[in-house]
Amino acid sequence: MCKKYLPIGVFDSGVGGITVLKACADILPHENFLYYGDTKNSPYGNLADQKITQLTFNAVDRLISKGVKAVVIACNTATAAAINALRSKHDIEIIGIEPAIKPACLMTNGKVLVLLTKAAARQPKFKSLIKQCGLQKVIIYPLCDLARKIEQNIGRFENLKEYIHKILSPYKDCGIKAVVLGCTHYIFVKDIIAKIFPQAVLYDGNAGVARYLKNTLIKNGLLNDQNQKGKIEFFSSDVKYQSIYQNLWSKYTNIF
Repeated sequence: MCKKYLPIGVFDSGVGGITVLKACADILPHENFLYYGDTKNSPYGNLADQKITQLTFNAVDRLISKGVKAVVIACNTATAAAINALRSKHDIEIIGIEPAIKPACLMTNGKVLVLLTKAAARQPKFKSLIKQCGLQKVIIYPLCDLARKIEQNIGRFENLKEYIHKILSPYKDCGIKAVVLGCTHYIFVKDIIAKIFPQAVLYDGNAGVARYLKNTLIKNGLLNDQNQKGKIEFFSSDVKYQSIYQNLWSKYTNIF
């Protein structure tokens, strides 16, 4: 098969990357995608860096073994911990995601609240990004359990309303004008977060990843030029989640 007709691999520790997949499929409707969620080990946010890197390498190797032309790391934590090492190992295009702090700071005069995992917050890649944006207006809030609770409440995200209000209440009256969703899982509960900060604009990195992916495919002559809608296949380290991913895709993609 001609390389440009091969699928694009999309990887996340669990369900969060489905939101990135949606952005990529919207801008690249003729591409085929393979989505892999490492649900057996999800979430990555409280794991040690070495473990995150090992799991991310395993996931990317699995996608490459299935014959993909590019890989999207749809996980902020995995990107921050492992993407440089992955790019050193593989010739294939590997595209990561990072919290949308730059656009949030550029578009906002007030305070910017960045929600992300503990593992992502301690990465040098993230700290460098914060330095570029300026610490005076950015509030970093690493969350321990939100991604895990989202995984545990798939299809029942409204059950998390009370918990999310509790963990975000310390910042409710702090003049927050922008909230950065620095974990792709959090996008599933963005409507709950938006109601806590009604004066704030919510940002995520999904659209930027999708645009970068498209430009990379064009640059390397890998854009699928067939005039038919692409196919999307889901698989997981926990087999029972493959149908769950498909159901999530059908039910929730209209909210991303």
